[in-house]
Amino acid sequence: MNLIVEVALSTGIISESVKKLRIFISIVRNSSKQMDKLKEYFKIENVPFKMPLSDCITRWNYIYYMIDRALKIKGFLVHLISNLLSLTNNWPNEEE
Repeated sequence: MNLIVEVALSTGIISESVKKLRIFISIVRNSSKQMDKLKEYFKIENVPFKMPLSDCITRWNYIYYMIDRALKIKGFLVHLISNLLSLTNNWPNEEE
């Protein structure tokens, strides 16, 4: 199953929105500044912090987990978009 998903990701069968989300999450998780801001947004709303999950190449279902978590914390992630241009370019638009 992992090989099928890996091939689908490399051939373009998977939509661009998943690829954009993967880049977006990667940027946020690798930036301590963005993670601190995200934690601050959770703290302001008095909501327990949930870290965005990145996908794992060797586990096909991690893509699902990444998307599911992103949808659950979408409101908080949207606040980060105005902070960094590369986040704006990689956030899936409403159509995607």
